[in-house]
Amino acid sequence: MKRMMRNVTLLAVGFVLAASGGAAAQQAVTGMVQTEHFFPTGQRATSILLIERMAPAEARARTDMEYQVRITNLTDAAIGNVTIVETFPEGFRVDSVEPSPRDRQDRSAEWRIETLDGGESVTIRVSGSAESAGELTGCVEVRLVTENCASHWIVEPRLSLEKSMPSQVSFCDTIPMRLVVTNTGTGTARNVRIEDTLPEGLVTANDDRNIRLDAGNLGEGESRE
Repeated sequence: MKRMMRNVTLLAVGFVLAASGGAAAQQAVTGMVQTEHFFPTGQRATSILLIERMAPAEARARTDMEYQVRITNLTDAAIGNVTIVETFPEGFRVDSVEPSPRDRQDRSAEWRIETLDGGESVTIRVSGSAESAGELTGCVEVRLVTENCASHWIVEPRLSLEKSMPSQVSFCDTIPMRLVVTNTGTGTARNVRIEDTLPEGLVTANDDRNIRLDAGNLGEGESRE
């Protein structure tokens, strides 16, 4: 029996592509801008993931540049099934993406991290160039599936009853009857009770035709006589 909860967070950052001309445009990349988001509460102390995005504060159009997305497990425990979806900025030509995504579309890429150990980080690097001057905004979406699992044994006790007595006895002799109840199934059969009615003409030592016996609890494969 499993219960799953899906959480999604979205983080965006903008950076500026400058046209040729002017002192700021004489460098391919000027400074860096970094955004960070603590998921899911927004506070480091109470969150499980740190999502960071690093990009040039300014870069020249049609010039190679790189930006990065880093996901860090803030806990001491491993987190499984982390999905990262990067939506590339509009107007940005992507030349390479590292590591290789599980799924790559024209304007997005998706990675699946089966296990992110405690304190571990994964960094995605996107290289390319902008087609023209202007502001570029890229977004990363992180999906996290948390699971709480428990295993339960399902048992099916089954009872069999064996009755035996002598085929011949002398008149008025005490007739020994043997009753054996066995749990032939799985698990424990609890509060087992045997009820039987003797054939016409036979009675117990207490002058009763009805037999009632408490066999108690019978474990798997256990018998009581």
